[in-house]
Amino acid sequence: RRPRMEASRPVATQAPETSSIEAEEAEGPYLPPMPADPRNRITELDGGPYSNPSALDNEAFYIPSLNCPPEDRSVFDRLMTELNFHTCWLNTGMQFSREICLGDDDVVASSPTYRAIVERVSSFFGVRVVRTLVNLYRDGNDWCNLHHDQYHQGGYPIDLTVGSTFGDDRRLVWVEKKNDRHSIEIPQRNGDVFAFSDRINATWRHMIPRD
Repeated sequence: RRPRMEASRPVATQAPETSSIEAEEAEGPYLPPMPADPRNRITELDGGPYSNPSALDNEAFYIPSLNCPPEDRSVFDRLMTELNFHTCWLNTGMQFSREICLGDDDVVASSPTYRAIVERVSSFFGVRVVRTLVNLYRDGNDWCNLHHDQYHQGGYPIDLTVGSTFGDDRRLVWVEKKNDRHSIEIPQRNGDVFAFSDRINATWRHMIPRD
């Protein structure tokens, strides 16, 4: 199985109410320690003739192993035990190709592992969570089409999307809107985290292709 978790999708800019010490306490035994020196590696992935790494500074992020090392599947296993996934449809009637768990207050309260992930990523990026969900990509046939996120639904100020990946490797592909020949492929290994701002959301689209 290949679950994909977007732990803070989307989030707003206000500072979180929890301190870093409180966040560590909330993580408890559910997450391995963070890397000693987590670094944003996104600009290293923007190569080719159309690359523009400076445009990604402080707007796009790829943090390998922020939630766990790739070989540690314990977080994935707990999420699969704690969360329930369902078939969902768009308003148009089209069925999603993946199963989804909407991270409402009841889900966050009943899943200590999920709650620990939300606490970690919100503390790391210094944001207040607006809404969360979990996408379950069961195998390479489950995918997500090229799109941008809907930041104006729900009436909340949103300016950042954060995604956390657990389980088997997948690929996240960003494609620039004004030049579809400019794309960035971001590894999505167990424990990796990505994020992008509203500016990136307005100028790029993203997808999880079939594998």
